[in-house]
Amino acid sequence: LKEKLVDDFVLFVSPKIFGGKDAKTFVEGEGVMFVKDAFKVKIENVEFISEDLVLKGKFL
Repeated sequence: LKEKLVDDFVLFVSPKIFGGKDAKTFVEGEGVMFVKDAFKVKIENVEFISEDLVLKGKFL
């Protein structure tokens, strides 16, 4: 993300929780310390597919 190699995203949010102490996180890497430094996105479409929420958008 830092190198701006990704333009678009599709994020599926499911009404299920799974994981564990060794589970991968949604976004790996160094992260940011402050909210103001977070990567910003524009959500362009929101829809449901069955019980799943689907967000489509672009990184700003």
